[in-house]
Amino acid sequence: MFAGVLTTLPALVLATPEHDAHTNAGRTAFKRGDLPAAAAEFEAAVKTAGTTAPAEFELPVALNNLAFVRATQGRVAEAMPLYEQSLVLYRKLIPANDPDLAPQLVNVAANYKTLGRYTDAKPLYQQVLSIWEAAKGLRLEIQS
Repeated sequence: MFAGVLTTLPALVLATPEHDAHTNAGRTAFKRGDLPAAAAEFEAAVKTAGTTAPAEFELPVALNNLAFVRATQGRVAEAMPLYEQSLVLYRKLIPANDPDLAPQLVNVAANYKTLGRYTDAKPLYQQVLSIWEAAKGLRLEIQS
């Protein structure tokens, strides 16, 4: 079973109404277990996503959410490029040590792990630990 999270827009980022409607409909469909409808809504959210301020987070959020649905459907290989594209966009928008980046890193790492790509997953999990350590003042380790 795949583990990951649907994501939302960071605080204070305004979504365009059409994108927001598709995202909300996708979340609702996902919650009721209608994965085909969730995928269709998140695909529409990708198509309607803004790419300039203040809507620049819409595309990476939409890509992540569509990837999450694909992974949940068992279409993990199909989810991977969506997750990777989402992460590339997030990395352009927020600092590498920002706690808002951690869920995106976990999603990509979990997908890599599901695909048996452990050497690709490990550095992402290590980055997540570094983010959490800095945010919480902890010292954590990944067991080999």
